[in-house]
Amino acid sequence: MPSNIWNKYKIIKEIEDNSNIKTYLTRIEPIVKEIIPKNKKDYFIIMERLERLKLEEDLNIYEIIEEDDRIYIVIDNNNELLSKIDKLILSDELDIRKEVATKGHGSPIKKDENI
Repeated sequence: MPSNIWNKYKIIKEIEDNSNIKTYLTRIEPIVKEIIPKNKKDYFIIMERLERLKLEEDLNIYEIIEEDDRIYIVIDNNNELLSKIDKLILSDELDIRKEVATKGHGSPIKKDENI
């Protein structure tokens, strides 16, 4: 049965071949997504969402680069991950709220609550 590893890595050359151990020089070909937020508010929401997504162990987000009001994400060439990032950024499925808590005084107050 052929291995799926060669769908992810491209063999450049075989470096060493000992009886049952082979060593390869390979190349990984990640995807770079460029996101152009509409405004500063969207920028910060997208960055917070990406940081949360980056914490998920099963996803490979190699790098998030912020440059010239744009966000670049270097990720695995993985359709599931690409779809998840698009859905996360293009939808409002995450309800991100800033909360304030005073030490020793009850629950946090949500920013959108009337005081």
